[in-house]
Amino acid sequence: MRAAPRPRHRTAAHGRPATPPPPASAAPRSGGLGLGLEGMMLVELQQVATGLGIRGTARMRKDQLIQAIRDRQHEQAREAAPQGTIPEATTDVPPRHPDTPPPPARFTTLGIRAISLGTQLLPAAARERWQEEWRAEWADLSDRPRRTRLTYLIRITVNSAPRLAWSLRRASRRETA
Repeated sequence: MRAAPRPRHRTAAHGRPATPPPPASAAPRSGGLGLGLEGMMLVELQQVATGLGIRGTARMRKDQLIQAIRDRQHEQAREAAPQGTIPEATTDVPPRHPDTPPPPARFTTLGIRAISLGTQLLPAAARERWQEEWRAEWADLSDRPRRTRLTYLIRITVNSAPRLAWSLRRASRRETA
């Protein structure tokens, strides 16, 4: 006699045949791929928007629907944050209103480092004075647009600091001679 045929797949603990994992193409497009809202299909976006309480999703195009979802998420984050605190940063930050102060952290650190780099070209006796002056000017530019501040940093590190270093060293040579 012949033995009973073996099942093709291993059986699970309860005696049922284990189902093979779904192929990679069957995985949902929105999950785990880092595509976010742009990677979702229109139907999925409509479901998310309905869950957030957005009305009129059937008349919206995909880009309008994504923007409406982001706006609602930002509103909910602001409402959920305690009074006087800033909600945690999200990947999609809305544009800054012109009356709000510029974000200080990263760009300010970049400016201070660029000024320190520029002053390293100067003679040791003059470094502290010029660093203090350039940092004060940098602080005065804090309410100006980012492009203006970046132009200032480039001007200091590429143009002003090398020329000033040359002038100061030249003057010190003349005094010693």
